Amino acid sequence: MTKDKKENKTKVVTANHSYRWPLVSVLIFTLLVFIPALDADFVNWDDESYIEENRTIQALDLEHIQEMFDPMRSLIGNYHPLTELSFAINFAIFKLDPIGYIGTNILIHLLNTILVFFFFYRFSAKDVVIATVTSLLFAIHPMHVESVCWISERKDVLYVFFYLLAMITYLSFLELGQKKYYLLTLFLFIFSLLSKAQAVTLPLVLLLLHFWHQKSSFKTLLINLGPIFIGSFLFGLLAIKAQNEALTMIQLGLMDRLIVSNLGLFIYVLKSVLPINLSALHPYPEGLDWPGYYYLLPIFGLLFFWLLGSKFSQKPGRIFWTQFFHFNYISGIANTTGRHEHACRALYLFALSGIIFSHGIWI
Repeated sequence: MTKDKKENKTKVVTANHSYRWPLVSVLIFTLLVFIPALDADFVNWDDESYIEENRTIQALDLEHIQEMFDPMRSLIGNYHPLTELSFAINFAIFKLDPIGYIGTNILIHLLNTILVFFFFYRFSAKDVVIATVTSLLFAIHPMHVESVCWISERKDVLYVFFYLLAMITYLSFLELGQKKYYLLTLFLFIFSLLSKAQAVTLPLVLLLLHFWHQKSSFKTLLINLGPIFIGSFLFGLLAIKAQNEALTMIQLGLMDRLIVSNLGLFIYVLKSVLPINLSALHPYPEGLDWPGYYYLLPIFGLLFFWLLGSKFSQKPGRIFWTQFFHFNYISGIANTTGRHEHACRALYLFALSGIIFSHGIWI
């Protein structure tokens, strides 16, 4: 082998593995941040219903698994049988030792961090800096503490795991045209839905990927995304039914919902930049007595989205993340409205686009 060939081979190997140590460093740092959570215990909010008093997860037999997946059954206003199945696996191994449940949450979060890294690595034309910074901010952002450390929020980290995998496999399908990646996307979408109904936004994100990749034939869109949109619609109806059965829902009028959604918008964006005063519970004001200036929030919300659409969407990458922001913000608000004013845990995936906008990382 000539000297030139050896040098070229060395360059290729170096390029292919240039991300290894940045990714390993992000994972080690993330693990160090979350290791103290292993000393935590179950809490008296949802953990009792999901795990300690949930007889369905206490046996991994066919009868109990069928009960988990029964579409007529919901748990605290949610239908997420795959999340419940993961608790059943934890129970079979750890019984009621919380370290196993929290450790599983942390493990899934680490896997999500890897997926975020590789998605951005591909999306940014293999820019290691963008992939590293974005995955690190996603991994250690304080807004994600609830989703990772609160056992009952397993549904957040689990649905996002399948969601991100589906985005990556669909991107592979668009690039390579191989049906196996499309089928993988379908299965991953189903798994994400069965983990948390918030995954209903995935078809819209895949549609964005389709246009970003300049695969915009209507016939192709109909063939590829039609079944996924139908599945999303049907599962959305199932999720609405489950939530309507929850006893904790507070009935809000139209104006109240507009205030809550727009208040959440500004709070989530602000806390993406300045994560202070975080709490697991942000209740509605007593009697839904809003300060007078809150009634102006819907106007400011419209202005905010107009700015995103007109000022920050001049490049395909920016268009993608602007709309990703829209879809997952709306999904997050739909998941919280009727229970509390806002909840950081509902925006586990939304924070990806929020981090990009807040810190100026444009692709």
